[in-house]
Amino acid sequence: MLRPIPVNDKGFQPRRPLRRKTLPRPTASAAALSRHLQGFFCNIPDPRVERTRAHHLTDVLMIAILAVTAGAKGWEDIENYGDRKLPWLEQFLELPGGIPCADTFRRVFERIDPVAFEQSFRDWVQALVTSLGAQVIAIDGKTLKGSYGRPTRTSALQMVSAWASEHRLVLGQLKVTDQGQRLKVAIARALVHAPGNLLLDEPTNGLDVMSTRALRQVLRRLRDEGCCVLFSSHIMQEIAALCDRIVIIADGAVAAEGTAEQLRAATGKASLEDAFVAVIGSEEGLLL
Repeated sequence: MLRPIPVNDKGFQPRRPLRRKTLPRPTASAAALSRHLQGFFCNIPDPRVERTRAHHLTDVLMIAILAVTAGAKGWEDIENYGDRKLPWLEQFLELPGGIPCADTFRRVFERIDPVAFEQSFRDWVQALVTSLGAQVIAIDGKTLKGSYGRPTRTSALQMVSAWASEHRLVLGQLKVTDQGQRLKVAIARALVHAPGNLLLDEPTNGLDVMSTRALRQVLRRLRDEGCCVLFSSHIMQEIAALCDRIVIIADGAVAAEGTAEQLRAATGKASLEDAFVAVIGSEEGLLL
Protein backbone atom coordinates (compact mmCIF):
# COMPACT_ATOMS: atom_id res chain seq x y z
CA MET A 1 0.00 0.00 0.00
CA LEU A 2 1.43 3.36 -1.06
CA ARG A 3 1.42 6.15 1.50
CA PRO A 4 0.96 9.78 0.39
CA ILE A 5 4.00 12.01 0.75
CA PRO A 6 3.22 14.95 3.08
CA VAL A 7 3.52 18.37 1.46
CA ASN A 8 3.28 21.88 2.83
CA ASP A 9 0.90 24.62 1.74
CA LYS A 10 3.20 25.55 -1.16
CA GLY A 11 3.19 22.03 -2.59
CA PHE A 12 6.75 21.13 -1.66
CA GLN A 13 7.85 18.18 0.38
CA PRO A 14 9.20 19.49 3.72
CA ARG A 15 12.90 19.08 4.28
CA ARG A 16 14.14 16.73 6.90
CA PRO A 17 16.05 18.46 9.71
CA LEU A 18 19.78 18.29 9.20
CA ARG A 19 21.72 16.26 11.71
CA ARG A 20 24.76 18.01 13.07
CA LYS A 21 27.90 16.01 13.41
CA THR A 22 29.20 15.90 16.94
CA LEU A 23 32.95 16.35 16.96
CA PRO A 24 34.91 14.27 19.47
CA ARG A 25 36.10 16.30 22.42
CA PRO A 26 39.72 16.09 23.51
CA THR A 27 40.34 13.92 26.55
CA ALA A 28 43.20 13.66 29.00
CA SER A 29 44.58 10.72 30.90
CA ALA A 30 43.73 10.36 34.59
CA ALA A 31 47.36 10.81 35.59
CA ALA A 32 47.74 13.99 33.55
CA LEU A 33 44.51 15.41 34.94
CA SER A 34 45.61 14.62 38.50
CA ARG A 35 48.95 16.41 37.98
CA HIS A 36 47.11 19.34 36.39
CA LEU A 37 44.81 19.78 39.40
CA GLN A 38 47.62 19.34 41.94
CA GLY A 39 49.63 22.03 40.20
CA PHE A 40 46.97 24.66 40.81
CA PHE A 41 45.53 23.72 44.21
CA CYS A 42 48.50 22.26 46.09
CA ASN A 43 49.61 25.68 47.40
CA ILE A 44 46.40 26.34 49.37
CA PRO A 45 47.14 26.04 53.13
CA ASP A 46 45.25 23.19 54.78
CA PRO A 47 43.45 24.60 57.86
CA ARG A 48 42.83 21.19 59.42
CA VAL A 49 44.80 19.46 62.15
CA GLU A 50 47.13 16.92 60.50
CA ARG A 51 46.01 13.93 62.60
CA THR A 52 42.36 14.48 61.62
CA ARG A 53 42.91 14.66 57.85
CA ALA A 54 40.99 11.69 56.54
CA HIS A 55 40.74 13.24 53.05
CA HIS A 56 43.23 15.11 50.89
CA LEU A 57 42.47 18.83 50.62
CA THR A 58 42.73 18.71 46.82
CA ASP A 59 40.12 15.93 46.71
CA VAL A 60 37.71 17.96 48.85
CA LEU A 61 38.17 21.12 46.75
CA MET A 62 37.85 19.42 43.37
CA ILE A 63 34.73 17.44 44.27
CA ALA A 64 33.12 20.66 45.50
CA ILE A 65 34.09 22.63 42.40
CA LEU A 66 32.88 19.93 40.02
CA ALA A 67 29.63 19.49 41.97
CA VAL A 68 28.84 23.23 41.99
CA THR A 69 29.64 23.42 38.27
CA ALA A 70 27.14 20.58 37.74
CA GLY A 71 24.44 22.48 39.68
CA ALA A 72 24.90 21.51 43.34
CA LYS A 73 23.18 23.95 45.72
CA GLY A 74 24.43 22.81 49.13
CA TRP A 75 26.77 20.55 51.07
CA GLU A 76 24.45 17.54 50.82
CA ASP A 77 24.25 17.99 47.05
CA ILE A 78 28.04 17.97 46.86
CA GLU A 79 28.24 14.73 48.85
CA ASN A 80 25.55 13.12 46.67
CA TYR A 81 27.43 14.21 43.54
CA GLY A 82 30.62 12.57 44.84
CA ASP A 83 28.82 9.31 45.65
CA ARG A 84 27.23 9.11 42.19
CA LYS A 85 30.44 10.02 40.34
CA LEU A 86 32.77 7.91 42.49
CA PRO A 87 33.98 5.55 39.69
CA TRP A 88 34.88 8.54 37.53
CA LEU A 89 36.46 10.58 40.35
CA GLU A 90 38.66 7.65 41.35
CA GLN A 91 40.38 7.90 37.97
CA PHE A 92 42.15 11.17 38.84
CA LEU A 93 41.64 11.72 42.60
CA GLU A 94 43.28 9.62 45.32
CA LEU A 95 40.27 9.54 47.72
CA PRO A 96 41.97 7.58 50.56
CA GLY A 97 38.87 7.99 52.75
CA GLY A 98 36.28 7.74 50.01
CA ILE A 99 33.86 10.62 49.42
CA PRO A 100 33.82 13.17 52.27
CA CYS A 101 30.54 13.77 54.07
CA ALA A 102 28.58 17.01 53.85
CA ASP A 103 29.90 18.21 57.22
CA THR A 104 33.49 17.75 56.05
CA PHE A 105 32.90 19.93 52.98
CA ARG A 106 31.27 22.57 55.17
CA ARG A 107 34.04 22.64 57.78
CA VAL A 108 36.80 22.83 55.17
CA PHE A 109 35.25 25.74 53.29
CA GLU A 110 34.45 27.58 56.52
CA ARG A 111 38.13 27.57 57.52
CA ILE A 112 40.00 27.71 54.22
CA ASP A 113 41.80 30.89 53.15
CA PRO A 114 39.32 32.49 50.68
CA VAL A 115 41.97 34.65 48.99
CA ALA A 116 44.29 31.70 48.32
CA PHE A 117 41.41 29.57 47.08
CA GLU A 118 40.12 32.31 44.76
CA GLN A 119 43.57 32.87 43.29
CA SER A 120 44.10 29.15 42.65
CA PHE A 121 40.66 28.81 41.14
CA ARG A 122 41.17 31.82 38.86
CA ASP A 123 44.55 30.47 37.70
CA TRP A 124 42.94 27.12 36.92
CA VAL A 125 40.06 28.69 34.97
CA GLN A 126 42.50 30.95 33.11
CA ALA A 127 44.46 27.88 32.02
CA LEU A 128 41.26 26.22 30.80
CA VAL A 129 40.16 29.28 28.85
CA THR A 130 43.59 29.69 27.28
CA SER A 131 43.74 26.04 26.19
CA LEU A 132 40.20 26.11 24.77
CA GLY A 133 40.72 29.29 22.76
CA ALA A 134 38.81 32.56 22.38
CA GLN A 135 35.18 32.77 23.42
CA VAL A 136 32.42 35.16 24.41
CA ILE A 137 32.83 36.76 27.84
CA ALA A 138 29.53 38.11 29.18
CA ILE A 139 29.43 40.67 31.99
CA ASP A 140 26.51 40.55 34.40
CA GLY A 141 25.76 42.50 37.56
CA LYS A 142 23.10 41.63 40.11
CA THR A 143 21.63 43.15 43.25
CA LEU A 144 21.06 40.30 45.70
CA LYS A 145 17.46 40.12 46.83
CA GLY A 146 16.94 40.58 50.57
CA SER A 147 20.49 41.88 51.16
CA TYR A 148 19.35 45.38 52.15
CA GLY A 149 19.63 45.86 55.92
CA ARG A 150 16.69 47.92 57.14
CA PRO A 151 17.73 48.16 60.83
CA THR A 152 21.27 49.30 59.97
CA ARG A 153 20.33 51.07 56.70
CA THR A 154 23.06 49.22 54.84
CA SER A 155 22.83 49.21 51.07
CA ALA A 156 21.97 46.10 49.09
CA LEU A 157 24.80 43.78 48.12
CA GLN A 158 26.04 44.20 44.53
CA MET A 159 27.67 41.25 42.77
CA VAL A 160 29.33 41.22 39.36
CA SER A 161 30.29 38.15 37.35
CA ALA A 162 32.34 37.46 34.23
CA TRP A 163 30.82 34.44 32.44
CA ALA A 164 32.42 32.27 29.75
CA SER A 165 29.33 31.57 27.64
CA GLU A 166 30.57 28.67 25.53
CA HIS A 167 32.01 26.62 28.40
CA ARG A 168 29.49 27.80 31.04
CA LEU A 169 32.12 28.86 33.56
CA VAL A 170 32.22 31.86 35.88
CA LEU A 171 35.65 33.39 35.32
CA GLY A 172 35.35 35.82 38.20
CA GLN A 173 32.86 37.11 40.75
CA LEU A 174 33.23 40.00 43.15
CA LYS A 175 31.23 42.00 45.68
CA VAL A 176 31.28 45.74 44.97
CA THR A 177 29.80 48.81 46.61
CA ASP A 178 28.26 50.80 43.76
CA GLN A 179 27.31 50.51 40.11
CA GLY A 180 30.30 52.42 38.76
CA GLN A 181 32.80 50.28 40.67
CA ARG A 182 30.86 47.17 39.66
CA LEU A 183 31.27 47.99 35.98
CA LYS A 184 34.96 48.85 36.32
CA VAL A 185 35.75 45.57 38.07
CA ALA A 186 33.66 43.52 35.65
CA ILE A 187 35.27 44.98 32.55
CA ALA A 188 38.76 44.69 34.02
CA ARG A 189 38.26 41.03 34.92
CA ALA A 190 36.89 40.26 31.47
CA LEU A 191 39.80 41.93 29.71
CA VAL A 192 42.34 40.01 31.78
CA HIS A 193 41.29 36.84 29.96
CA ALA A 194 41.90 38.43 26.52
CA PRO A 195 38.57 37.35 25.00
CA GLY A 196 38.07 37.14 21.26
CA ASN A 197 34.50 38.40 21.71
CA LEU A 198 33.16 40.79 24.34
CA LEU A 199 29.47 41.30 25.16
CA LEU A 200 28.60 44.40 27.22
CA ASP A 201 25.25 45.78 28.39
CA GLU A 202 25.34 49.60 28.68
CA PRO A 203 29.01 49.58 29.75
CA THR A 204 29.26 53.31 30.52
CA ASN A 205 26.12 53.52 32.63
CA GLY A 206 27.12 54.80 36.10
CA LEU A 207 30.69 55.73 35.15
CA ASP A 208 32.15 59.20 35.63
CA VAL A 209 33.44 61.27 32.70
CA MET A 210 37.09 60.18 32.95
CA SER A 211 36.21 56.49 33.35
CA THR A 212 33.88 56.72 30.35
CA ARG A 213 36.62 58.23 28.20
CA ALA A 214 39.08 55.56 29.30
CA LEU A 215 36.61 52.77 28.55
CA ARG A 216 35.91 54.11 25.08
CA GLN A 217 39.64 54.16 24.35
CA VAL A 218 39.91 50.52 25.51
CA LEU A 219 37.00 49.49 23.27
CA ARG A 220 38.60 51.19 20.27
CA ARG A 221 41.89 49.43 20.98
CA LEU A 222 40.16 46.05 21.25
CA ARG A 223 38.41 46.67 17.96
CA ASP A 224 41.69 47.56 16.25
CA GLU A 225 43.25 44.36 17.67
CA GLY A 226 40.52 42.22 16.10
CA CYS A 227 38.25 41.66 19.09
CA CYS A 228 34.52 41.62 18.31
CA VAL A 229 32.83 44.01 20.77
CA LEU A 230 29.03 43.88 20.94
CA PHE A 231 27.33 46.27 23.35
CA SER A 232 23.95 47.84 23.94
CA SER A 233 23.45 51.50 24.76
CA HIS A 234 20.85 54.27 24.72
CA ILE A 235 23.46 57.00 24.24
CA MET A 236 23.39 57.83 20.54
CA GLN A 237 26.54 59.99 20.62
CA GLU A 238 28.46 57.08 22.10
CA ILE A 239 27.13 54.66 19.50
CA ALA A 240 27.98 57.02 16.64
CA ALA A 241 31.54 57.45 17.93
CA LEU A 242 32.31 53.78 18.60
CA CYS A 243 30.23 51.46 16.45
CA ASP A 244 31.17 50.24 12.97
CA ARG A 245 27.70 48.75 12.57
CA ILE A 246 24.46 49.66 14.36
CA VAL A 247 21.33 47.56 14.85
CA ILE A 248 18.13 49.26 16.07
CA ILE A 249 15.68 46.88 17.76
CA ALA A 250 12.03 47.78 18.36
CA ASP A 251 9.31 45.49 19.73
CA GLY A 252 11.73 42.57 19.74
CA ALA A 253 12.57 42.85 16.03
CA VAL A 254 15.31 44.52 13.98
CA ALA A 255 13.91 47.82 12.76
CA ALA A 256 17.03 49.06 10.94
CA GLU A 257 20.74 48.33 10.64
CA GLY A 258 23.81 49.82 9.03
CA THR A 259 26.49 52.37 9.75
CA ALA A 260 25.68 55.71 11.34
CA GLU A 261 26.01 57.42 7.95
CA GLN A 262 23.69 54.89 6.29
CA LEU A 263 21.01 55.30 8.96
CA ARG A 264 21.14 59.09 8.74
CA ALA A 265 20.96 58.96 4.96
CA ALA A 266 18.05 56.49 4.96
CA THR A 267 15.97 58.64 7.33
CA GLY A 268 17.10 62.03 6.01
CA LYS A 269 18.15 63.15 9.49
CA ALA A 270 21.25 65.07 10.49
CA SER A 271 21.96 63.19 13.72
CA LEU A 272 21.85 59.55 14.73
CA GLU A 273 19.47 60.39 17.57
CA ASP A 274 16.96 61.90 15.15
CA ALA A 275 17.40 58.89 12.88
CA PHE A 276 16.71 56.57 15.81
CA VAL A 277 13.49 58.42 16.65
CA ALA A 278 12.42 58.34 13.00
CA VAL A 279 12.93 54.57 12.84
CA ILE A 280 11.03 53.55 15.97
CA GLY A 281 8.88 56.67 16.65
CA SER A 282 5.36 57.76 15.71
CA GLU A 283 3.41 60.99 15.43
CA GLU A 284 2.49 60.76 19.12
CA GLY A 285 6.10 60.11 20.14
CA LEU A 286 8.26 57.10 20.87
CA LEU A 287 6.70 53.66 20.99
CA LEU A 288 7.37 52.56 24.56
